[in-house]
Amino acid sequence: MPGHNHYLDCNCGWCVNYGRRPRVNPYAVDNAMVERDARLFLERKSVRSVSTCFVVPNAHCPVCGTAVYFYANLIGSRVYFDGLGWPWPKHPCTDNASGNGTYYVAPLIVCRERSQVTEIMVAARTAGFDPNAGFTKRYGHSPFELLIVVELRRIGFKNVINAKLRSLDLPVFFTFTSAKFSPAIGDYVSFNGQEVSFINPETLTPQSYKAMKVTPNDFASAASGGSK
Repeated sequence: MPGHNHYLDCNCGWCVNYGRRPRVNPYAVDNAMVERDARLFLERKSVRSVSTCFVVPNAHCPVCGTAVYFYANLIGSRVYFDGLGWPWPKHPCTDNASGNGTYYVAPLIVCRERSQVTEIMVAARTAGFDPNAGFTKRYGHSPFELLIVVELRRIGFKNVINAKLRSLDLPVFFTFTSAKFSPAIGDYVSFNGQEVSFINPETLTPQSYKAMKVTPNDFASAASGGSK
């Protein structure tokens, strides 16, 4: 029967053959250290959601210090978001957007370099972190794709957009109709193939519209004024 502080399969000799053979699996220790380093890397890069994998947070919450996305316009309205893209979750510590206006200051939000995105993806796999998991559990579906507007053509109320898919750095063309609002070049939008969502420049609140994909030829036709 094993004694105090002895292993259940004890043959004694300090249960580890008099210290000559370590009982701890060295490979398990190495793996644990690699996983720890991966988690620390993700923390240093402020990776905690899908958007933070691809876009660097441009501010820190003045209350808790968490890395966040800061939007502002020229009339003084400002909002801190925890993530980019639908449903544009506001940071809970501060929600001080106010006022109305038509002028919009583009946020200084920078996309991560492709090499760093690759590092983040490798670290996420190593640490067992799934950036989609929290979103999917809460909303019941995967996040919308995060895009950045590259070109925009507005014909009447119709917007035809050439955007870049942040996750794969590929072009996406889509169209939607809006009487007043449309994103600007360099803005981030989220798109799921049927709906586009972006930040209203006047109120700094999410704006969503029905949308659909179009072909590169459709965009080229719109860019040339509709001629073929």
